[in-house]
Amino acid sequence: MSSEAGDPRPTDEPAPIAPATEPAKLPASPQPPHPRPRGNKRIIIAGAVALVVLIIAVPWVLHSIHTVSTDDAYVNSYSVGTSVAKVIHDRREQFHSLRLGENLDPLNPSVTNFLSQAQSGLLHLTGDPSAAKQMALQTLANLRLQQSSALAYFDSFVVFAALSIPLIAVVFMMKRSVAAKGEHVAAE
Repeated sequence: MSSEAGDPRPTDEPAPIAPATEPAKLPASPQPPHPRPRGNKRIIIAGAVALVVLIIAVPWVLHSIHTVSTDDAYVNSYSVGTSVAKVIHDRREQFHSLRLGENLDPLNPSVTNFLSQAQSGLLHLTGDPSAAKQMALQTLANLRLQQSSALAYFDSFVVFAALSIPLIAVVFMMKRSVAAKGEHVAAE
């Protein structure tokens, strides 16, 4: 059915579709200028400030940890355990050094064999017989000190192990602290 131009009735024919139009293009906006990289400068300044704080603060903190000020004196308070370990090590090192030195005499065939081998090897390196002899004697002295120090450390470990066994027993004999579940426990 065809409809006349003035007829308001709907028709069975579909209405013509308007051709698709492209959306309107917006004008190009100017690109914002690239921001200056300020982050690197801030990082360098923060690093420099942190370094200065560490250089000043670390020695001050270490000094204040180990020093107690009274009205008329300063008392250094280093660890008692470290002092005891140092005394044990020094005394046992001296003891073992003397004991090892008892057998290091020129009449001992093991010592003369070691010195002759070391002296011949060092003579090839230096070319000077007196320097090679001195270096061989110094090598033997260094070995003696190394061995005496190792034996002293072993003795220190034995002493502290012997002291820790009774302390472990004391821990098991201690009374457990009793606090209600969920209760905050604070030291006063």
